[in-house]
Amino acid sequence: MADVQHAGDYTIVSFLVYSHKHEKPIDIISHVDEIEIYENIGLAYLTGTFSMKDDMRFYDGVGINGTEMIEITLESPENVGNQILKRFTIVEIIAGAKATDNIEALEIKIVENNCFNNNLMQINKAYSGTPDIIIAKILKDNLNLDIDMPAIKPYQKTMKVVIPYMTPFTAAQWICSMMSTELGLPYFLFATLNDEKLQLK
Repeated sequence: MADVQHAGDYTIVSFLVYSHKHEKPIDIISHVDEIEIYENIGLAYLTGTFSMKDDMRFYDGVGINGTEMIEITLESPENVGNQILKRFTIVEIIAGAKATDNIEALEIKIVENNCFNNNLMQINKAYSGTPDIIIAKILKDNLNLDIDMPAIKPYQKTMKVVIPYMTPFTAAQWICSMMSTELGLPYFLFATLNDEKLQLK
């Protein structure tokens, strides 16, 4: 039976917030109580939430408007020295509650930067190749992302497709939905916490 990783297996090494209002990043590691990062087999990016104790006027001082970038560095106690760096964008403040006059508890929803960058562009371009090669080209050309190519190659042969004004992830998922193995098994394009590359499996 495979070992299951739990949230407690990771240590937060650093938690930096980059804001257009501040020249230097704000280190809020001592104020963060909990981080939850979600992997979804149907999404090519990570999502998550974190809760923090705001006793330094973070919310008012930063003036959150959705352009802030969060840089989180994690480390597994089982693999000391191997740090995982992930970048996120703030989506929304899910909840906020006053504990005292000068302390507020915040719960903040975050999404990986790749999703934010993806939503800023539309592709209208022709690509040719096998489906896995087309997906790799779309993601490399538009988002500068690499993928971990599947060990089992798709049954579909070389083809040509014209992407009709789609975001890179939508286009990649569209091509992925047309892929199958020789036995008709589907492929999934998704992101994982432990790898910089997207997974096409």
